[in-house]
Amino acid sequence: IMLTASACTERQERSAERTADSAGRSVDNAATTTAVKTKLAADVRLSTLTSIDVDSNGSTVTLSGRVPTDDDKRRAEEVARSVDGVARVVNNLVVQP
Repeated sequence: IMLTASACTERQERSAERTADSAGRSVDNAATTTAVKTKLAADVRLSTLTSIDVDSNGSTVTLSGRVPTDDDKRRAEEVARSVDGVARVVNNLVVQP
């Protein structure tokens, strides 16, 4: 019986660790997304663009939405890359003048 209780406790601890890790990743992803959005808003050229969506998964940021020019698309990617912790940017922005 003691072995069963011990095994059960270990499983509960591992489950709690996985939940904490998942919650930590969610917080990190939200922080990265917020940092990218803040930098986009601070950029004079891009600050008027409200149709850029930002999603983060680990060190990868995905940009989606519409921008009026190729320059805006490139600049949004540059800004996203400049954020600490961003290793990769997937630029799915569509140019629609």
